[in-house]
Amino acid sequence: MPLVVDASVALAWVIPDERTAATDGLLMTARSDGIVVPTMWTYEVANALTLSLRRGRLGRDSLDDAFAVLGALPTVAIPDPGVERLARLAVQTGLTAYDAGYIWVAEREALPLATFDGRIRDAASARGITVLL
Repeated sequence: MPLVVDASVALAWVIPDERTAATDGLLMTARSDGIVVPTMWTYEVANALTLSLRRGRLGRDSLDDAFAVLGALPTVAIPDPGVERLARLAVQTGLTAYDAGYIWVAEREALPLATFDGRIRDAASARGITVLL
């Protein structure tokens, strides 16, 4: 079964000091079953990787490795639901619109959500979404 994966989990897959046995297990699942993400995921992950390089958390070789790992994942990007729907969900959940996007995708696709973000985790659980990590 595919997973909805937020940027925090994607980064844990490619930044060495954030990897754990749990994230490695999710990466194996993602490689075989794929990930489903909101379209903004690409921007969030690209920005975080760029900042990680600038701050010295990743070297250029590691950045290339990150591109290879993430680029090889079977990924489905779900178009956003529109301003009104996303804003209403953000208000209902108390999340940013960015974070509410992960909730929206998990609900729309009826898939589990992998996140390290406690606020996203709490909001997803409250809405009956299976949360991993």
